[in-house]
Amino acid sequence: LKTARHDLERTAAHAAGFLGEGHKVKVDMMLRGREKALRDFARQRFQEFLALVPGAMLEQGIKPTPRGFTAILKRV
Repeated sequence: LKTARHDLERTAAHAAGFLGEGHKVKVDMMLRGREKALRDFARQRFQEFLALVPGAMLEQGIKPTPRGFTAILKRV
């Protein structure tokens, strides 16, 4: 939730590398403490991160969990 833009871009590039090799990627966002009160904002940030991953589409949509959100990406 509080990760800087550059770090998100770097992580998205790593995920794109795994997708390029034919693997699926599971993305988890863990919310801690009072961050859980900001679930709408957290979902928006999660969607922004997923948009940064080039050549990816959702295999399993964004699923809320008790501690945050999760999604599974696959190659287009």
